[in-house]
Amino acid sequence: MITADEVVDDIAKGVREALRTRVFLLGAEAIDFHHPEIRPEYLVTVEVAKQMGRMDRVIGLETLMNDLRKNAQRKAVFLANNISSKFVRSKQERISLKAQRDARILEIERIVSDPKYQFSPSARGRKRVDIVVFTSDPSELPLLISEAKLGSQTADAIIADIDRVVTLLQMHRDLGFNENIYGAVFFYKMTKGGSISDVQRDSSVLLARINSHLCDKKSDPNNKWLKFKADLLTRENYSEPIQAYEELHDDGSSEMVFTRQGFAFAPGLVLLGQADDVETVPF
Repeated sequence: MITADEVVDDIAKGVREALRTRVFLLGAEAIDFHHPEIRPEYLVTVEVAKQMGRMDRVIGLETLMNDLRKNAQRKAVFLANNISSKFVRSKQERISLKAQRDARILEIERIVSDPKYQFSPSARGRKRVDIVVFTSDPSELPLLISEAKLGSQTADAIIADIDRVVTLLQMHRDLGFNENIYGAVFFYKMTKGGSISDVQRDSSVLLARINSHLCDKKSDPNNKWLKFKADLLTRENYSEPIQAYEELHDDGSSEMVFTRQGFAFAPGLVLLGQADDVETVPF
């Protein structure tokens, strides 16, 4: 079991921890002169995954999208084959149930054969998912499908990841699974020499574009189930003042030397799913 609040909290803490790790990796000398940009992307992926770990969960990193499709297909076929004829007495009823099972399995095969669910390894950026949270039972459906977007934080790059996650959620629905699976695309925004309000202002165009895309996506009759929320997270946002030190001269005088501009930092999140708490969870 997982809730939207857990997803938001784990992602916020993981992205913030990635910032701390990046500060540590800069070392005592460079930290005075360089801003702790979080890179490479796997740094934040691992920190968020660590936050999501629980004793009753399995965390998948770089999970193949084809594997998610095959897992969902196996689950759907298992349920189809589980239509019991054990207590059906008449031969005609048993034949009818077998026909239902066979028809359902053919329908499952048709769904997973749809070109939009053929996640070719040659398709750049479409073959793996950064983080997938499963229960401890590998036969069950995922609880969360999540992408980190740090390398290119343009609206187009984030929207491409959103569409990828929505496609996976839709695939599970097409196969008849109505259980909520959360989707998430997370990123961060940093404004050098600014405050949290500056980060919010600088992110307004990006977030408006993302929300507009999601509204358009939900207007599709096939996506009426989709609930979403996209914004910066107030949880774990952070600001740091300008860095300076006092330099002492041989004549006994001193002066303040300003090194690195201050910065403000906030995680960003696009939360997806069909549960009501997707749209009501505090960010």
